Order: sequence, then structure tokens, then C-alpha cells
Amino acid sequence: MAFGSNGSSQFPKNVYFNEVTIDSIDNAELNNYNLDIALEFKYSYETPNGKTINKRAWISGNHGKDKNGELDFGNKSTGVDSYGSWVVSAFLNACGLNPRLCLTEDGSSLLPQAIDQIVGKKINLAEYECKDSDYREIWKGNYEMSGQEGKMKLVKKWNDKEPEYLPKKWVNYNGNGSTERLADEFSKIQKETNKEPWE
Repeated sequence: MAFGSNGSSQFPKNVYFNEVTIDSIDNAELNNYNLDIALEFKYSYETPNGKTINKRAWISGNHGKDKNGELDFGNKSTGVDSYGSWVVSAFLNACGLNPRLCLTEDGSSLLPQAIDQIVGKKINLAEYECKDSDYREIWKGNYEMSGQEGKMKLVKKWNDKEPEYLPKKWVNYNGNGSTERLADEFSKIQKETNKEPWE
């Protein structure tokens, strides 16, 4: 905590906002799922103590149609209420690409040139600690461009979410819509012990 700070924090507890490198991305197998597109990507980032973390994640969804009846990324405005392919669009935007120029005509896969442009890109994403597990799960569909500005946009996006729309697997989601941030936890410790949290 910096000198002069009031001890508050805008960072939610047990949520980690990382700038990561996209090491690879491939079109995933669709046969076992009723989805229009599925992608698997591998990413890595370095921890403050210098350890490199390697992970993989999937983004997928179903397409919709725009007002002219043309194929478009799936969301409520294009007639897709759940499992929309807007998550793919969000990922491609975070990579600095035009999503509409990245897919094949039927929208089922990434074009080879798009894959070439994505590999090596840096983006910001969030991971949260899960209940009853040491695993950190990615906050699906929420990606921002690299850099501090992108990171803080992601933090704001999390903080602005109505509590009931935050991941229910998150260790600090208590089931009735309320959540806990670091500042709240610090205040709780101070009231109960009359000490600072780090004492």
C-alpha cells in the first residue's frame, strides 16, 4: 500500500488480472458439441517471483443473424440468449484484430492468417480462485488489450458487474449475490482486532 493511501482497494479479492502472451491458438473439434465455433488457445505469463505459468483455455459459441439476416456473432441482439459467439469477438478485439475478417465464410473456424496474427499477441484477462479447489479459472468472455489501461478496464468491468452475474464458482461469491473486496476485508479485520491487517 502506498503512503498516503486510505487503505481501500479496487481489486476484488482472490481475482488476478494478468497480461498474458498467446502462445498458440487452434480450431477445436466441434463434433461433440452443438456449437458453431470453438477455439483452443494456450497462454503464458510470469509471476512476480519470476515463475512462468503456462495454461490453456477454450472460447466457443453459436452465431446469430443481424437485422439483414446475415451471419453475425451471437448475442441477444442477434437472437442468441446463451452460449453466444460474442466471446470469440471479444477475444479477437482484445488481440487488436477486426473479428469479421478473422473467420471463414461459414464462421466455423479461424483463417490461417488470423492465427498467424494472434500468436505472440499480449492481452489482459482475469482468473479467479474457485470454491473447494486450488484451481484458478479464467473469467470467460472478458478480455482486454495489453497494457495498464486494458488491465484497469478489466478491473472496472468486474467491479461494475451486478454481483449475481459474477462467476458462481468464485471463492468469494457467497450465494446471495454479495461479494467481498479487499477494502471490506481490511475494515472487518480492523474492527474485530483493532489492528491493521498486516500486523
